[in-house]
Amino acid sequence: MLTAWTRSALLCIEVFLASLMAADAGAVIFAEDFDAGTAESRFSTPFYSTEVVGTNEWDGTVDFAFDYSTIGLAPAPNSMDETTIGLGLQVNIFDDGLVDEGEAIAVSPIIEALPGEYRITADAFIWYGGGAGASEHAVLGVNSDRNSVPFAYKPDGMGTVYHIPHDSGLDDSLVPDDYYRVSDGTATGLYGNAPSLSLQDPEVLEIPFVGDDPTFDDAGYAGNRWFSTELLVRNQTATFYVEGVVIDQFDISAQAAGDILIGATDMFNSVNDVNWIVWDNIVVSEIETALDGDFNGDDRVDIADYVVWRNHLGGEAGSLMNDPAGGVIGTAQYEVWRMNFGNTLPASIASSSVAVPEVPSATLLIAGLGAIAVAWGRNVSAQVR
Repeated sequence: MLTAWTRSALLCIEVFLASLMAADAGAVIFAEDFDAGTAESRFSTPFYSTEVVGTNEWDGTVDFAFDYSTIGLAPAPNSMDETTIGLGLQVNIFDDGLVDEGEAIAVSPIIEALPGEYRITADAFIWYGGGAGASEHAVLGVNSDRNSVPFAYKPDGMGTVYHIPHDSGLDDSLVPDDYYRVSDGTATGLYGNAPSLSLQDPEVLEIPFVGDDPTFDDAGYAGNRWFSTELLVRNQTATFYVEGVVIDQFDISAQAAGDILIGATDMFNSVNDVNWIVWDNIVVSEIETALDGDFNGDDRVDIADYVVWRNHLGGEAGSLMNDPAGGVIGTAQYEVWRMNFGNTLPASIASSSVAVPEVPSATLLIAGLGAIAVAWGRNVSAQVR
């Protein structure tokens, strides 16, 4: 049995490790786990886009205190106290007959002034009650004007918005069936068979999903499971991750600054009163440093950055992030990568890894563990006596 002193020492080290991880993540400017039941006051009113023209409005649900255990979901991976309250979104819950009614809905965290460079991380779940696929996507974006949620069939609106699919759908060649980006009125597929290819197929990218949907058994897709998302704004570039894997990088230097967008979309008319997009543990943190040669923005210079460099050979000046060399992409950028290979910054939340503490931090940690060992020894000695 631990003494009170030992428990205090353990608590001190727990607090120390928590502070170390918080420092690694950067200065947090917004965080919401929805547990207090007051999250609605920290977000904008819902805004939406819909294919229906006229007086019709979106038909859905926005629940800022959704208990997702009611649909059988386990606590989100980053829920420290294992609660099950999050942001629940539904779209297209009624059938509107013989009309096209793709819809998207979103909210924005209320942040007084976003810094020029920041990181958004969150847990997400695309839940479809039928168990055999759905047309819903989770949505995460930046530079929104809170007037629209651009999606494949209604792409007009401000910002850069990423859509995360449940599975590969009916046809990989269609933008709405897969990972895609909407920016400045243009929808772009982000997978192997898309007409406007940005990156490889998610299976090739090795997004760590095994593909256990009973109908659309495709690896690399996020349906009916918790997954981490991250959207990094740095060097006027948006870098989008799922489970720590880079899905896309996009130049947003020509866009006006705007708000963060968190939402859901359903692209086809349907009776959809059982499916949910669930978000939890939303964190926005400021980025205070950059790493030369980190061409994919994951806070480390490794072989993945070489691949990004190779794919950009001959590209325009400024098309690589964290490139101090400038000019057309070529040997100068290779030298930046080579000279910085192996360098790292503190790990992001979405990567689910914590940087090894520097010497002072490690010394404090070792000292704390030593204190526990001493206390444990005293406790054992007292029991022996």
